[in-house]
Amino acid sequence: MTEQRYTSALAPSTGFEPRDVLEMPHFLIGTIQQIEADLKLRRERYGFSDVIIPGNTAEQLAPVVERLAGN
Repeated sequence: MTEQRYTSALAPSTGFEPRDVLEMPHFLIGTIQQIEADLKLRRERYGFSDVIIPGNTAEQLAPVVERLAGN
């Protein structure tokens, strides 16, 4: 989780522009609200709602899961 979404998107050495990284379904970067919005958009756009995350980030994403539960 980060408040510096654009800056954090620079971190991955993917060879892509930060704006492209923010649109990729492979990354979850931003605040709780931004990640929630991204997951909703990805569900609509790509049709998937299951996401696999590294175990060490599960606690950080718990608030997002709570907000999306039942939606």
